[in-house]
Amino acid sequence: MTTSPLSINPTLSPPSFSACSSSLSFSPYSSPSLYSKFSVKVSNFSSQRTKPINLFAKQASGLCFLEGPKSLSHKKRELFVVKADGNIHNNNMTITEVREEEEMDAPLLDSEALSRPRRIALFVEPSPFAYVSGYKNRFQNFIRNLREMGDEVMVVTTHEGVPQEFYGAKLIGSRSFPCPWYQKVPLSLALSPRIISEVARFKPDIIHASSPGIMVFGALAIAKLLCVPIVMSYHTHVPVYIPRYTFSWLVKPMWLVIKFLHRAADLTLVPSVAIGRDLEAARVTAANKIRLWKKGVDSDSFNPRFRSQEMRLRLSNGEPEKPLIVHVGRLGVEKSLDFTKRVMDELPEARIAFIGDGPYREELEKLFAGMPAVFTGMLGGEELSQAYASGDVFLMPSESETLGLVVLESMSSGIPVVGVRAGGIPDIIPPEQEGKTGYLYSPGDLDDCLSKLKPLLHDQELRETMGKAAREEMEKYDWKAATRTIRNEQYNAAIWFWRKKRAQLLRPLQWLAKRLFPSPEFSVKVSNFSSQRTKPINLFAKQASGLCFLEGPKSLSHKKIELFVVKADGNIHNNNMTITEVREEEEMDAPLLDSEALSRPRRIALFVEPSPFAYVSGYKNRFQNFIRNLREMGDEVMVVTTHEGVPQEFYGAKLIGSRSFPCPWYQKVPLSLALSPRIISEVARFKPDIIHASSPGIMVFGALAIAKLLCVPIVMSYHTHVPVYIPRYTFSWLVKPMWLVIKFLHRAADLTLVPSVAIGRDLEAARVTAANKIRLWKKGVDSDSFNPRFRSQEMRLRLSNGEPEKPLIVHVGRLGVEKSLDFTKRVMDELPEARIAFIGDGPYREELEKLFAGMPAVFTGMLGGEELSQAYASGDVFLMPSESETLGLVVLESMSSGIPVVGVRAGGIPDIIPPEQEGKTGYLYSPGNLDDCLSKLKPLLHDQELRETMGKAAREEMEKYDWKAATRTIRNEQYNAAIWFWRKKRAQLLRPLQWLAKRLFPSPEVI
Repeated sequence: MTTSPLSINPTLSPPSFSACSSSLSFSPYSSPSLYSKFSVKVSNFSSQRTKPINLFAKQASGLCFLEGPKSLSHKKRELFVVKADGNIHNNNMTITEVREEEEMDAPLLDSEALSRPRRIALFVEPSPFAYVSGYKNRFQNFIRNLREMGDEVMVVTTHEGVPQEFYGAKLIGSRSFPCPWYQKVPLSLALSPRIISEVARFKPDIIHASSPGIMVFGALAIAKLLCVPIVMSYHTHVPVYIPRYTFSWLVKPMWLVIKFLHRAADLTLVPSVAIGRDLEAARVTAANKIRLWKKGVDSDSFNPRFRSQEMRLRLSNGEPEKPLIVHVGRLGVEKSLDFTKRVMDELPEARIAFIGDGPYREELEKLFAGMPAVFTGMLGGEELSQAYASGDVFLMPSESETLGLVVLESMSSGIPVVGVRAGGIPDIIPPEQEGKTGYLYSPGDLDDCLSKLKPLLHDQELRETMGKAAREEMEKYDWKAATRTIRNEQYNAAIWFWRKKRAQLLRPLQWLAKRLFPSPEFSVKVSNFSSQRTKPINLFAKQASGLCFLEGPKSLSHKKIELFVVKADGNIHNNNMTITEVREEEEMDAPLLDSEALSRPRRIALFVEPSPFAYVSGYKNRFQNFIRNLREMGDEVMVVTTHEGVPQEFYGAKLIGSRSFPCPWYQKVPLSLALSPRIISEVARFKPDIIHASSPGIMVFGALAIAKLLCVPIVMSYHTHVPVYIPRYTFSWLVKPMWLVIKFLHRAADLTLVPSVAIGRDLEAARVTAANKIRLWKKGVDSDSFNPRFRSQEMRLRLSNGEPEKPLIVHVGRLGVEKSLDFTKRVMDELPEARIAFIGDGPYREELEKLFAGMPAVFTGMLGGEELSQAYASGDVFLMPSESETLGLVVLESMSSGIPVVGVRAGGIPDIIPPEQEGKTGYLYSPGNLDDCLSKLKPLLHDQELRETMGKAAREEMEKYDWKAATRTIRNEQYNAAIWFWRKKRAQLLRPLQWLAKRLFPSPEVI
């Protein structure tokens, strides 16, 4: 019997099973005592031999059996792909091959989803900060690159040697105990109440655990408890190590443990193709859930330029002219280091140096007693780089190497490798590279090893040629690219598999719901049909006695007299006509009012929470300018808001304060329902033509209730992207309920205004309301108040802490944790010559001051009026790291002040600096990408001419942003659209009454 070749690809092929005609048969007369009963329906069959067919097997009276390593289990309606000899009408038809149909692979996320920051909890055992192994560098680089990509990272690991901080990641040490058969490896379950509560507060999007070990059990339990996906990366091939350290009978139980863990995981990452094949052959988990964690190497730290005569003298024990073999790594019995003794016995002219430490070092020193061997112990930093680069050949005899990081580092140092053809090493030196970048020898074959090693030791030109080729090859191995693959593809796949598994668990509940609440049947009337295939037609579906089936990803929902546009195959007279595509017909857009209607004064009731007169935020200026411009256009305005700081008068608008209470998770934000009898009566006496409410919040519910009570249209303007903020201030499980609340509110509204195109896309993608009811509230800026003429040397002296000649970065805004202000710390670490000033206040200020302790940073607190104008105009560059900025008013104000902006490409900022303006009025960088940010920031800080040119262009662009024009668009177009949609909805609600009136009071007949 043969099996199909196993492979590690982005999607792994499922195993197939072949059999001779005698071993795999198909007959209704076989013995029922031996095999499971199946009746078989075969479709898509061709008489051609070995052509694939589809076999649908369900439990019944017949028999289908498979003799071999795998039997068909008692599965109902499972899809198998088979190859068969014979005829479909022959009951004894022979099936020659069968395999289960492969599960569909996870789709890639779109670019928007990829750029969104994630919260990743890593469970790593033992600690990547203390335990010396190949995966130490892997995890340290992985954490660093995730942080640079903007992700929040928590690392739970064994408590030994955990630093206080590592690239801004949150580190938690868990008490550990030594491994029973290898005392130097610490283990920990990491399932204490403290760790569970820390991880729960962190609210991870995904958990990533190293495996095998003890901590992976804790990680799995926490993942199931918090209901988040879990990825396991397999680093140590324990079944291979067990016979060397303990009892060989433990191998089978260990495989069972590994299967239990990785079948519970949503994705398994492996360090090499060979390990992946082993796990696939052992059926540890589904083949398409095993993915390769690509390798990387730090080609700057491991470089031929570190070659040192002094280090060579040390490694060769004072004989630098002798050929020098180097080995770097942990000295363990499983590394086959006794093979090096056999090699050195055949090379008396050579010298060997072992760099590293481990449990086998003492035995190894005894083995090499009296031989030219040097044991340096642990080396690090530049010493390690010198040790690699100062050798002639790197020898790797370990047959259990999962990763082979030391091989990568040696090749990056320009030293050719002679390694064993086993483990992860053939991934680094594949067959097409053998003899070019290194050599591989057969495991345990001394003659093969010596035939590769001797020419390299004695031929300097060959060594240099091969070392140069190895160095060029290693420049392709990039840690950042490997991290990007995991973050953007493999984590996405894990989330997709997790969602699919969760959906399968919910199927019984869905089945029960369908039985308890059956879908209505539909009869179908088709009009405007053409016989041409896939031509759009109109389908009017209404509840009746017939049936309408839709094949595809979407089914007809419980809607009456709704208009759909479909594509169909077949004929109108065919009852089984197949519908290939369906979409709801978009509602007709609102017409514009005539000039007379536009010029007529309106009565507008604004419900704004929190108060635009007290709470400091970007929307404070927006609403104040909006109210002022509405009053100048002749409209009567009433403002209902929270009672704090409400002035007695504001441009003649009527102001009403409503008693408030602090927001539970952000005490400085006051909330109010605004549904007291006093407010209802005040609004009713005002007789508004339209109600406009800020959303989300509590007051918007009161505004909606009053609008329905008074029967007037309601517009909601969406200002705070709460689903993004929730995970940072409270529990992530509240995100879905919040989306439901937002949908309820905005579907009840007649129009939704959004502050940026990005927010509009998010609401449209979440189906918050109909796409043609989402409109953009255009931005504006007060170009007189924010002007380059306010540049002040005195203010610059204050903001730069007395060093006005230094480059000065300015940030203005509320200091909140959601503003990604910790990114500015990473920026300033790379710009020691620059100074930074934070203008504003907020709940994160105290933490931020601690973060910048001892650094040239100034915190001014709140500024206003001319002081704020001077602060903007006195800086060199405005830095905006906030990825959750819906409006970006401070960016507009900075550009209006003639200061160029370096901002993140997220939220509402790309609306202000669109692609065609990048490099002219400002720069945008990718979220979390420090290198990208610095490449835009440094030229501006050090080139005054570039700053002045860009600042002038930014100022000219901002003169187009006019609050009055933005207000006119809302008043004359968007309020008009809301009124039109409201009238249309009201007309639909009145139709039953109109129908009844026609029946009760029929029109007189006219002759």
